Amino acid sequence: MIQQKQISRLWLLLVMAVIVGCDGYVGVNGRVVDAAAKPLRGSAVSLSRPGDAIRFDSETDAAGCFALGGLVAARKRDYVLTVSLAGYKGFRGTYRSGRDHVVLVRLAVDGSQGESSASANESLAELHRCDSAGSVGLDAQAANQLPLFANYPVPEVFTGTPAPVDFDSHPDANRYRAALAADSAAQAQEDRFAGHYRIVVIGCGTTCQSVWAIDLVDGRIHSLFTASYGVAYRPDSRLIVENDPAYYEGLLQRVPLAEVERQMQTYGGPRFWVERSGEFEQIGPEDVRI
Repeated sequence: MIQQKQISRLWLLLVMAVIVGCDGYVGVNGRVVDAAAKPLRGSAVSLSRPGDAIRFDSETDAAGCFALGGLVAARKRDYVLTVSLAGYKGFRGTYRSGRDHVVLVRLAVDGSQGESSASANESLAELHRCDSAGSVGLDAQAANQLPLFANYPVPEVFTGTPAPVDFDSHPDANRYRAALAADSAAQAQEDRFAGHYRIVVIGCGTTCQSVWAIDLVDGRIHSLFTASYGVAYRPDSRLIVENDPAYYEGLLQRVPLAEVERQMQTYGGPRFWVERSGEFEQIGPEDVRI
């Protein structure tokens, strides 16, 4: 079992994205300069959503570049970008997720007549090569590492008559015979996993669920893992997520972020598994840290 050493705000947001099966992430990237177009290193840059605990923080590098990402592309919400640096007037602007934003922020010196402003650009290359080495933030790296449902498609979803459950295929099957023997034919097709499995979640105590998969084609039983907060999966994907991110997303609406992070540290955050020819392998980053 992988031990999660540190859970970051970025990690929490990224794993939430899995439950909607989105195909990617977006963010606000750009460069901060002064009125003479000189890069302003060390500018504090943050991206947040009003009334929400989710927040990304960064600093500009030597080229004045920053990268704040990990926003779910499919969720169109307003985020506020703020930029500040001692001796300069701060900037504040609103950007809607759903697509990437690349901006050039010009900070006006304190006491000057002008105001800080931002203009949109087509690519990072136009921002004095901000896409060069060292100018892409860890946010983008983490998003590229995250397993997605769409990355593990199945060729087809089984629609035939399920085979009888083979209780001889697993040594512990008889212990959970009643739960595993539930009528798999009655399960809706959209609730199945990886095209031809039925997922069975059996309670084993407080914050403890034993997760099993039954092959609908040959009836074989597979013991997957023990979760704390359920699972997330789709019928058309071989990816299954231990500890459903939906739980943490709902929790985040009710308690402070620190409490969410504490629970993830105590019980484990979402972990990713993929089915390959009847075998289940844990994949993905051990943990993502800023």
